[in-house]
Amino acid sequence: MKRLLLFSALLLTACHASRPHFTVGVSQCSDDAWRQKMNNEMQTEALLYDNLELEIRSAGGDSERQIADIRHFIEQGVDLLIVAPNEAIPVTPVVEEAYARGIPVIVVDRKILSDHYTAYIGADNYRIGKIIGEYVASQLGGRGEVIELTGLSGSTPAIDRHQGFVNALKNHPGIRVLCSEDAHWLRSDAEVRADSLYRIYPEVDLVFAHNDQMALGAWQAAGHTPGGRTVDVVGIDGLPGPGNGIEMVRSGVFKASFIYPTGGERIIATAAAILRGEPFERETLLSTAIVDRTNATVLDMQSSEIIAQQQQISRLKSLADSYLLRYSTQRAISWFSLVSLLLIAVISALLGRSLRIKSRLNRILVSRNDEINSQKDRLEQQRDQLVALSRQLEEATQAKLIFFTNISHDLRTPLTLIADPVERLSACEGLTEEQRFYLEMIRRNARILLRMTEQILDFRKYENGKLELHPGWIDLAACCREWSKSFEVAAAGRAVEFRFDADAGADFRIYADEEKLERVYYNLLSNAFKFTPRGGRVTVALERGEEDGLPHIRLSVTNSGSHIAPEECGRIFDRFYQTGYRRGGAGIGLALSKTFVEMHGGRIGVESDQERGTCFRITLPVGSRETPPGIIPAACGEPRIPVPAPESPVTDGETGPEEAAVQILIVDDNPDIRNYLHRMLGGEYHVRMAADGSEGLEKAVKYIPDLIISDVMMPRIDGVEYCRRLKQGVETCHIPVILLTACALDEQCVDGLQSGADAYVTKPFSSVVLLATVRSLLENRAKLRQYYAGQEIPDNDTTPAGRQNGISRLDRKFLDRVHTFVESRLDDSGIGVDEIAREIGMSRAQFYRKLKALTDCSPNEYVRVIRLRRAAGLLTEEGLTVAEVAYRVGFGTPSYFTKCFKAFFGELPTDYQRRFRGTEENP
Repeated sequence: MKRLLLFSALLLTACHASRPHFTVGVSQCSDDAWRQKMNNEMQTEALLYDNLELEIRSAGGDSERQIADIRHFIEQGVDLLIVAPNEAIPVTPVVEEAYARGIPVIVVDRKILSDHYTAYIGADNYRIGKIIGEYVASQLGGRGEVIELTGLSGSTPAIDRHQGFVNALKNHPGIRVLCSEDAHWLRSDAEVRADSLYRIYPEVDLVFAHNDQMALGAWQAAGHTPGGRTVDVVGIDGLPGPGNGIEMVRSGVFKASFIYPTGGERIIATAAAILRGEPFERETLLSTAIVDRTNATVLDMQSSEIIAQQQQISRLKSLADSYLLRYSTQRAISWFSLVSLLLIAVISALLGRSLRIKSRLNRILVSRNDEINSQKDRLEQQRDQLVALSRQLEEATQAKLIFFTNISHDLRTPLTLIADPVERLSACEGLTEEQRFYLEMIRRNARILLRMTEQILDFRKYENGKLELHPGWIDLAACCREWSKSFEVAAAGRAVEFRFDADAGADFRIYADEEKLERVYYNLLSNAFKFTPRGGRVTVALERGEEDGLPHIRLSVTNSGSHIAPEECGRIFDRFYQTGYRRGGAGIGLALSKTFVEMHGGRIGVESDQERGTCFRITLPVGSRETPPGIIPAACGEPRIPVPAPESPVTDGETGPEEAAVQILIVDDNPDIRNYLHRMLGGEYHVRMAADGSEGLEKAVKYIPDLIISDVMMPRIDGVEYCRRLKQGVETCHIPVILLTACALDEQCVDGLQSGADAYVTKPFSSVVLLATVRSLLENRAKLRQYYAGQEIPDNDTTPAGRQNGISRLDRKFLDRVHTFVESRLDDSGIGVDEIAREIGMSRAQFYRKLKALTDCSPNEYVRVIRLRRAAGLLTEEGLTVAEVAYRVGFGTPSYFTKCFKAFFGELPTDYQRRFRGTEENP
């Protein structure tokens, strides 16, 4: 039973917790009888709201203490704040702070010096003062002497009551206010001040005190007046109970008192409305009434009855809470019983269902067991098939290697027959510079092919276990310095910072195969230079250290500007594997390098970072002649292959005749191709070059060339993507693009043409065909410019390729925007190139080159054509003179308009006008 009652209590608590609970902070300026009455009324009224909790603090007439109380409520995060300010000036800022923090504020009794509050509830103190003034005047018969004892000088009730009292007596000049003294709302202070004032003004007839306590002090001091003269006393508050205003009036101590309503019930009702989001009055003024000998007894009886009723309400509230708790407990017991029955029913149903499920699962398990056995048999069959496929794949790989080996053997003979005659021809005298250039290009690329064939043969030997080392003692630092010389010219040509660092004084002698280490070094450094952008950095570092107590030499090759994804770093040394960034080649260079390093008993690894670039690290044991670790003894020597000569420096800036009107941009990552195309085109055109698609985009936007020749297989941005980006850019979409590539498959050609390329030329290419393609595209572009230089843009004739009469949609949109903008400002003779370029969203130079490339007109010429064509239309209209037309289309003077019109149309504007209006006369 106890557990059941506890459960019911918890349910009741949960029900109450589900309702919103509000905390209201009350800051009273003092704890006098009037404030206590207000507090009692608020607490009684709050009993009607079971989710409202009051916390009342009294400052005891100390403003600093009241400020601290309000800050306490702010920090506690009360839901609403009720403030009866002690003094307006010091309390106003902290009330504004609470209001600014979103806490609703109700100001009661006394106002602050701001309207930053939610609601005000209190009496109209000015009106009370004025009513008392009229009452005093009537009691004195319009003539007499009066003393005023005011409340705290900084409080608004004291200020308002004094002002109303004084203004009322202005209508009664026979009544003189002898003085107004601040008694701080206290009986003791009022008694002291009244005693002094009685001695100064013995002729006083009446004392007006701002509250009943000060009035009582004034009455007590009246017994000491000179001659024992009787002084009438009038106060404010009219509170019931012993020692308060109503009792003092009924006993004849006070002449009268005025009821100052507390309004506690109204305050709590307004607070509840604010918290519930209901409508409320922002300004509530409470009424007052006089208390004299005629109604004091009745009011005292009514007040006693009200107090008794409030006490009765409190008792009834307690009983209601008790009954509610009992009802809630009984209801919780009922719900608990119902829930228990439902749980029993649900558990019973679940038990029955679980038995049925168990039976079904047993049947399923038997069936699944049979399926698993069947799958096991199938898996064994698939395993046998995979073994067979693996064997077939290995055989296919071996067949591919044998094919590559045979091809490599077959290539060695023609390469030898190419390389040796070229060497002999290069040594001949009397060769022109161009002939020597082509011979050097043939010799260098023949050596590259020879190196690639040797790599395939070495890889085949490694696969067959026949690759051997021929070790000897070498100075690795000296070798690396010598090998690095082959890359110094290439570094200078590409503006790449190339640096070799080795520990000073360290011994870098190592027992190793010099030729194979040279191959590894060349492979790593070639890759580093290949994927380092122009202006980048390549660093080789050599250092000596120890691992497991044995001496080792560490070699690292670092280049900036490239990045290998972490998931690809572990596979980069696999044979035939190429990363998404490093496309091109056979994919065996790094695999063969790893093989050479491991044959020396060393290891190779790679680290790549987006900011610092890529670093290959090799660790090699020093070894000895007696026990060279991991080295197979030499049986027979293999002839060393020649190390390819360094790539010739390429100037990737401007080349070709400066006076050439046509600019061509060549984009290719192979310097020999760039040099070859430069030799082919540089004599006739102004040539610019870029080493990859990223640099090509920058130069295309910067220089707006007349034609672009681009390779397809390039790092960073390939040629297809490069062409697509060009055709999507407003600045570059008009530029013809020729894709030059070794990819000759039909689907690859389709990809290139769908990207917007104007021509697709495959390698090896004929220089005659390429030159003819260049000239044809440039001539077609020139014809298109002439067409648009003299005619309006057509509105139709759209082709499936997204072009209209040979012009792309982006170019048409560009010209439409220019034409529309000029038409909108046609009468503005001061429209300039900068303003049009800014409207289109281009720089002045880009806009000039773009418009010139499309129309063969400068911007000013193009604007003039638009003006003249519009003028021709206006001249055919009735009622317009030549001068009016000239000004309307933006010409400064009719004479300049006539000159331009005749130059463009071949006749004067007046002749053109007469001809089109049908009024031309024969001479």
